[in-house]
Amino acid sequence: MLFRLSFFVLATVSFTPWAVAQDNLLENLNLNDGSLFGSAAETHTTDVSAKLVQLDAHTVELQVTVTPPENFYIYSTTTPRGQKTKIAVTESAGLQPHQNDFVPDHPAKKEYSDDFQGNVEKFVTPVTWSRQYRSATPIAGPVRFNGHIDGQICSMGEGGICLLLLPPPEFSTELSADPAPPPRGPESSPVTAKLPSSVITTLDGIPSQEANIGYTISVSPSDAQPGDAVTLSVRADMAEGWHTYSSTMSADILGGTPTVIRLKEITGLKSVDQQFTASAAPEIHKTPFGEALELYEGSVTWTRKFEVTSGTASLLGTIDGQICTDSICELPGIAEFAVALGGTTDVALFPFVTDTESVSPESKSTVQDVGVAADARRQGLLVFLLAAVGAGFVALLTPCV
Repeated sequence: MLFRLSFFVLATVSFTPWAVAQDNLLENLNLNDGSLFGSAAETHTTDVSAKLVQLDAHTVELQVTVTPPENFYIYSTTTPRGQKTKIAVTESAGLQPHQNDFVPDHPAKKEYSDDFQGNVEKFVTPVTWSRQYRSATPIAGPVRFNGHIDGQICSMGEGGICLLLLPPPEFSTELSADPAPPPRGPESSPVTAKLPSSVITTLDGIPSQEANIGYTISVSPSDAQPGDAVTLSVRADMAEGWHTYSSTMSADILGGTPTVIRLKEITGLKSVDQQFTASAAPEIHKTPFGEALELYEGSVTWTRKFEVTSGTASLLGTIDGQICTDSICELPGIAEFAVALGGTTDVALFPFVTDTESVSPESKSTVQDVGVAADARRQGLLVFLLAAVGAGFVALLTPCV
C-alpha cells in the first residue's frame, strides 16, 4: 500500500506541470484557420499537386508532388522516427493498387535525431510519390483520383517548430476519356523502371566511409523479359576483423542478432524460392552458455530466385543486420534498397580490403576506432543506461557473484 500511495503522489506531481502547460497552450492557439499553430501556417504554404499517367491499357500511375515551404521539410512515408507522411486516396475510379505503397522519386535525407533518439527521413525539396493502379478490363472513359496528404512540416535549424497539415491538403486529377496508351519509350516508362539494377547501401545513419559492413544488392540478368528467371543477390562485405550473423541463427541467442532480409514490395515478379539461400555455411562459435553463434567474415551472399511477370519488375526491401569484433558490437541497424529490371548495373563491390596481408596495423586500428565512434554516436544515453542495467543482471548469473 505504501508503494502504491507513493507512486500516485509522484505521478500527480509529475504530470501537473504538463497539464498546466497544455491548458496554456490551448488558450493561446487560434484554431479557426485549421492549423495547429494558428496564423503561423498562413505564410508557410505546402503545395500539393497530382497527375495520372497511363502506362498501358490496364494500368495508370498516380503521381503526387509535395513541395514544402522554404526552410521547412516534410517527413517520408517510411521514416523510422518522426511523424510519417501518409497519402490517402479517397477515390480511384474502381482501379486497384498494383503496388503495395507509394514510391518517392528520390531518396529522403536520413539523419540522426537527438529528439527522437533514432534516425529520421526528411524531404527538404519537392518530392513526387508514385503508385500504380490497375483495372481488370481496358481503361475506358474518364478516370478521376481524389485524395489528401496527412502529416506535418517542420522548420529547419535549432528551435524549429512543426505545423500539422490541418486541414489536410487535398489533390484531384483526371485522365481524359478513352486515353490512348503512350508509346513505350524511356520518357514514358514508369518510375520503377528508373531504379538501378544494382545498388550499394549501408546501415542507416552510417556513412560509407565509416561503415564496417556494406551491402551490394542486384537483380540479374537485368535485361530479363516476362517468363525469364532472375536472381536477387544480397552481398555483405565486412571490414577486416568484423563479422556478421547468418539468417538462420536463432533470434533468442544472447551475443548476436541474425541477419533478416525483408521484401517490402515486389512488383512484376513471382517468387520461385520462398527463402534466401547463403553462398556458404557459417562458422559456428559457442557462447559461454553453450549456444551456437553462426558467423560470416569477409563476405557472404544471399540469393533468392523469381520469375518475371512484367517488364517493369522491381523489388524494395530492407536488411536488418549487426556486426561485431571479438570485443565490441555495433547496435543492430537497417539498410534499405530498391532495384529494378532495366536499370544501371555499373557499381563496384563495397570497397573493403579482405586480404589480411595488405592491411597494415595502423589501418586495422583506424577501422576499429571508426566502429567504436559510430557505435557511440548511435547509442545515446538511454541505450547506454539500458545496456549497463542488462550487464548487471547478467553478472548476477555468474557463480562467483
